[in-house]
Amino acid sequence: MSLTAAGRRAAATSRPVLFIGDSMVGGAFGLFLERRLAASGYVVVRDGRPSTGLARPDFFDWFARARQLVDEHRPYATLVMFGGNDAQGLFVGSKGAPAWIRWHEPGWAETYAERVGRLADLLLEGGARLGWIGMPPMGKGRLGGRMVRLNRIYRAEMAIRPRARFVDIWDVLADRRGRYAARLPVGPGGRRVRVRAGDDVHLTVAGARYLAAEVEPRLASVLAPAKGGAPPRSADG
Repeated sequence: MSLTAAGRRAAATSRPVLFIGDSMVGGAFGLFLERRLAASGYVVVRDGRPSTGLARPDFFDWFARARQLVDEHRPYATLVMFGGNDAQGLFVGSKGAPAWIRWHEPGWAETYAERVGRLADLLLEGGARLGWIGMPPMGKGRLGGRMVRLNRIYRAEMAIRPRARFVDIWDVLADRRGRYAARLPVGPGGRRVRVRAGDDVHLTVAGARYLAAEVEPRLASVLAPAKGGAPPRSADG
């Protein structure tokens, strides 16, 4: 089934696709991908919160927000993109008794993986599907290596959930050797265009448009049901 055909069936069930995450979702990439999915027939509910992730629930609680969105919209599928703000210590205490697990301390990976899995299970409720979009290379100090560690966790947690998929985008924004690239040959005639912002983390408008175009076909295994099956119907449909 094509992405467009699946989108039309999903729209007919009145069950939208959620698209949640940090500033990558709230900014130009999220907007361009939402427009592309809408053109394929999907109804998209996008919620991107700058400076958020799963490391700091004391700053923004994505578990509570995801619960609200799932209860309100009963999504057909959810797309998630976190990570740029999560390569730091994990807040594990309470506001009255703060406690942390630092990046290099024992238990960091296990605790973060538990959070990823807990959010994934929440978003998979009711037969929904889940696409977890990975992190791209980063060019700012040690952040690039930290994105590799996060992507390993995302991939592993999605692999053990039948209706979840890890959507790898590393190669889209990397050079031929798999390294960070500020410019890529994506312009007319292969002209090199700046795709990353000056902070070596975020995307330029051209980079966001390029990434959205490359990511959309990679979502087919998430949004188009296997073996031509129809999307799950809503409770009242």
